[in-house]
Amino acid sequence: RNCFTYVTKFASNGVGGGGGGGALRQSTVKYDHCSERVDGEWNGGDTDTQLFPNELVFIRDPEGSDEDDGVLFGLVYNAKTLASEATFVDAKTMETLSVATAPFRVPWPLHGEVFPRPPSSP
Repeated sequence: RNCFTYVTKFASNGVGGGGGGGALRQSTVKYDHCSERVDGEWNGGDTDTQLFPNELVFIRDPEGSDEDDGVLFGLVYNAKTLASEATFVDAKTMETLSVATAPFRVPWPLHGEVFPRPPSSP
């Protein structure tokens, strides 16, 4: 049985008027289904980070023995620098491992995309 799910969480600090407005905060949450609790969160605390992760993808460590041995990888938009960052997060501890800033802004999709190989020509 698998225990862990990694999901994107959207939240607002509620400041700035009615309708739930305010500063948007976006994070990646590690949820443990086996113990029914949040086991970790990346970019979850400070709204001043202005980091907006796309859906981070889990990459398993081929030599790991635990379910959460691996990394989360994805593009993160940094609203402070107006740049995109390729980010690696330790899936076990939810700590940032590495960030590489792109020399340009990469368009930020809401959901992951899969592009299969085109069919063979008839």
